[in-house]
Amino acid sequence: MKNIIFFLLIFLLSFNLIAQYERANSHVLIKFRKNIIYPLVKNEKKPYERIIKSLNLKGNYLLRKNAFAEWKSKRRNLKGDTSDQLLDVDFDDFFYLNLPPGITPEKCIARLKNSPLIEYIETDPVGWGGAVPTDPKYSDQWYIGGAIPVGKHINTRLAWDITTGSSNVVVAVLDSGLDSNNVEFTGRVLAGYDFANMDNDPADDHGHGTAVASVLGASAMNANFGAGVDWHCKIMPVKVLEPDPGDPKKTRGNYSWWAQGIYWAITNGAKVINLSAGGWSSDTNNTLRNAINSAISNGCIFVTITHNNPGWGISYPGILPESITVGGTDEMGSNCAFSAYGPAIDLVAPATNIFTLSTGNTWTAWWGTSLAAPQVAGAASLICAIRPDLNQYQIKSLLCGGANDRDQKTGYADPKDTPGFDNYYGWGRLNVYNSLLLALTEVDTFCQTNNGDIKISWQTPPNATNNKPFKVEISSSTSSLWITATGIVYSAGRALWVDDGTETGVHPTNVTMRIYRIKIKSY
Repeated sequence: MKNIIFFLLIFLLSFNLIAQYERANSHVLIKFRKNIIYPLVKNEKKPYERIIKSLNLKGNYLLRKNAFAEWKSKRRNLKGDTSDQLLDVDFDDFFYLNLPPGITPEKCIARLKNSPLIEYIETDPVGWGGAVPTDPKYSDQWYIGGAIPVGKHINTRLAWDITTGSSNVVVAVLDSGLDSNNVEFTGRVLAGYDFANMDNDPADDHGHGTAVASVLGASAMNANFGAGVDWHCKIMPVKVLEPDPGDPKKTRGNYSWWAQGIYWAITNGAKVINLSAGGWSSDTNNTLRNAINSAISNGCIFVTITHNNPGWGISYPGILPESITVGGTDEMGSNCAFSAYGPAIDLVAPATNIFTLSTGNTWTAWWGTSLAAPQVAGAASLICAIRPDLNQYQIKSLLCGGANDRDQKTGYADPKDTPGFDNYYGWGRLNVYNSLLLALTEVDTFCQTNNGDIKISWQTPPNATNNKPFKVEISSSTSSLWITATGIVYSAGRALWVDDGTETGVHPTNVTMRIYRIKIKSY
């Protein structure tokens, strides 16, 4: 290779790179025989490369310290210890050996298990955390996986092994108020406001707001009924709905109340805002839209509903393209007959037989897109727990990119659910686990082949083969135009793209600089 090539990799909508999310099939664990390995590498400038060569490994293998060994090295540095950190300490610890695509842990172990350099080599099994609610009514909550395998749920069981939320994330529930004395919200309720009655007591005089907040954020493991999607976020109750005098089962509120509630949430530190309400005025409401855009420009995530009158179309503000707009599905995974639909829908979530807590600590089954939206808002707050820097459009891409497309039960397939986006399901049904995996994705393989091609590979959520949520862009400099590449190959749990010069007309070996940017597609 004649030229020096500089590679810069920017990943995930220009998100900052994050620590690798470990997966058991990407590496093995190795403990070396110190009395043999030490003499082999003590005079080497690149001892890890020498070890890989001595093991006769060809390909993109990477040997690295474990985190505990890294911590000990840092502690020694702080104490001014100038001893040989690599050789004197690390070989008392085990190492990670990252594997190239196509090499399984079992294949690697079979190849290396008889090496005289190795004391032992083994897989790194996955264990499941205790993040399954023990609450007595959790089994009623089919929509979050409480009655697996019944129903088409949103896959929180696996998501909770990644995160159950953070108290640093504030979620504003713009609704009929909150029964804040309930044990489900103990220690998690922030000061709110009542814009229906213009006072600082957002008590729930209907039950709708408490039900919505419970779906989103009821505490788990507290022996009281069930669990919400996010167990730890702070709840900010903002009362913008009141019982409808014409039908007390319903709620109503002025757009101006909703706008004021949004401004209140922005001013008081909300990261996520859920509004399970909408109207069908023929006039565009600048007051409400300006409030929503202000929230988004201030880094907030705004989630709302399609609503429950399909004959009237998607309600306002769900019809706005800047909103994250949620429709409803039933236990079979099919579109609810009551769920409004149209080109403004983004995704769907369960909306029938949604058991949740209401005022007076009552456990009741609700229905409606009002219960679907807080599942999506709860998923957004879980993503924000691990990626607090993300904005409305990045979160929307993660939610839609992780959604299950065309996923009804056998025998219930809906012909209206077409591949990719459609007006009834949007991009698919919410899958919290997939969206969290997308938020954690990192390129883990970046290498050059013998003929100079560049291979880039990364692990993907289970639905990526179907959804194809990524795109690759190429440029010759940070100020040049980006070329969108084709040919990403998806296999089970991985994506691979090879730069062989096809996209640019120039092979990588014939340039002095090439920049790659791998992004999640915009939805």
